[in-house]
Amino acid sequence: RLPLSVQNSKLPKISAKLTPLMINRNQLILIQHDDAVPLWAASARAFMSCVTHPWCLTDEILGNQIASGISRFLFPDEPSAPCWVEIDNPRCSLEKREWFFFCERYDIDMAQCMKQILSNATDASAHDPVKETIAMLATGAGLGSSRCRFAHECQMCLFEIADETWRQQRPSQMRQWINDRARSEILSVSDGILETYVVDERRSGQCPLPYTRRAEAITILRGLSTLQLSSPSPKHHLQQLFRRLCDCANSGDAILRHHTQQVLHTHPFSPSALT
Repeated sequence: RLPLSVQNSKLPKISAKLTPLMINRNQLILIQHDDAVPLWAASARAFMSCVTHPWCLTDEILGNQIASGISRFLFPDEPSAPCWVEIDNPRCSLEKREWFFFCERYDIDMAQCMKQILSNATDASAHDPVKETIAMLATGAGLGSSRCRFAHECQMCLFEIADETWRQQRPSQMRQWINDRARSEILSVSDGILETYVVDERRSGQCPLPYTRRAEAITILRGLSTLQLSSPSPKHHLQQLFRRLCDCANSGDAILRHHTQQVLHTHPFSPSALT
């Protein structure tokens, strides 16, 4: 345990230096040993421990370096791990499956790390790194079936941050701004996911869509139905989703219709939503 003054000055710099070490996942052999992990995985763990410190985003330059490191870790130009579609193929090798799930665990933990970064943000935090962190959660939330579990985690993180109870835990201007931004992002992501699902369901006819697609749509509807909003008139924030919800209410999937009705019951819409 380091003194608080040392933590405040050193941890952000340490986290910035760890980013080059954690972005290269092309190290397979060490994960076959129970007592060892690849260098990138150990670096990622250390990085996540550092950046959850409340003072990591107070310096804008270091904060931007941290956000850039997370982005390069989660969304590399050349992904080293296979996507879910490949893993779902019966011909996929056991080694590839193990590597996918190993990498996925770190992606999910990084999503939780980003949520903690936002929870720790104060009025002294730099604006741009906070904005970029929210944007990365939104990017992850929209990945869909290519990285479905990671996408699910990002969706849950955004729903939690967008909720009114999250804002009230420690009221501040920065927390209010994060809450508003997260709400805007998750509603936009929800709109895109539900729109794509409805269109693909119509095109598929009698052939059901893959389980992951259906599960994602249901997750979004559940999140919307439990979302508590700060406005005295919550329907105002969900107005943009009204027509999409109407499409879901006419879905051929009974469970999807049920969850859509729950959203409409929780957030009743005004007649102006029809215009």
